[in-house]
Amino acid sequence: VVVPAYNEGGRLRETLASVFAQSRPADRVVVVDDCSTDDTNAVASEFDVTIVRSPANTGSKAAAQNYGLQFVQEDIVLTIDADTVLDSHYLWWIEWAMRDPKVAAAAGCVLPPRSETPTERGRLIEWLLGFHFFRPVQAMTGASVVLAGCCTATRTDLLRQAGGIPTRTITEDMDWTWTLQEQGWVTAYVPQAVVYTAEPKSVKLMAKQLNRWSSGFFQNLRHHRLSNLWRHRPML
Repeated sequence: VVVPAYNEGGRLRETLASVFAQSRPADRVVVVDDCSTDDTNAVASEFDVTIVRSPANTGSKAAAQNYGLQFVQEDIVLTIDADTVLDSHYLWWIEWAMRDPKVAAAAGCVLPPRSETPTERGRLIEWLLGFHFFRPVQAMTGASVVLAGCCTATRTDLLRQAGGIPTRTITEDMDWTWTLQEQGWVTAYVPQAVVYTAEPKSVKLMAKQLNRWSSGFFQNLRHHRLSNLWRHRPML
């Protein structure tokens, strides 16, 4: 498990606690302290993890994940956000899905941890529709639009062959999903594996997030030629 963290001292403890509460324990946990200026390092030190600090702030989550990849020795690496809490059986379900040799990467169902503000309630409805209708349909056609970047597991050798998670777009999770599909790999959605991730609490923050996601979608259309998508994943 690789957890990139930049000034996540307030949330990291809950994230790591969920990692160490797994029914299938992680073989190794690496926390990438991306030159934090808060107590991120101190919080990580409370757990039995390998803490590595990047020489300079990498500037993006994907770059921090790639820095942590050099400390991974296992066959499968799960990258999770520092504000994400795993259900206690998440690793078990993901490992089960990746027993299929055709599966290159797998991720589960994302839900908000609470639904108190209007934006959080709206996101809950969006997630329930997306992860209980659209994602299963996409999985049936073998054409997942995106594996959730906050909790995706990938075969380590494929990541290394690719030089790490792509950093050329602002939605690296979509970029990586499409890259694997173009290579003929299966990207698995595992509905039984559930995670809870922090959501924007204001309309302004949600609008900023949605704008980034939509912009990243068009970036990926530019990088992944339509001819490739039609040939390998026409349903996508």
